[in-house]
Amino acid sequence: MALFGLTGVHLDGEDRILRARLQEADGATRTWIGEPFECEASEVADLIGSSNAIYAVFIVLGRTVLGPRFRNVAYPNGDQGIELESDSAGLGVRDLLLF
Repeated sequence: MALFGLTGVHLDGEDRILRARLQEADGATRTWIGEPFECEASEVADLIGSSNAIYAVFIVLGRTVLGPRFRNVAYPNGDQGIELESDSAGLGVRDLLLF
């Protein structure tokens, strides 16, 4: 099981995540591993389905704030996506870095 921080998203008109920017993290040392990368939301859903933990990482007043985990979601049209398990202290998906 790997740990990832999700720092940015590209949203569609319904605020569904289309693409995400992630980076692997070392939970014991609280440091990043490797380089950030972008991928489709369905690829992130596959990571979650493979027992990886993916957390939202917000930038608030210049500080890094760990948010809730992401979970898989199946949309009515059959597409796989991701969403936050819950909003954290008023922070939602639109509060991540948008690209």
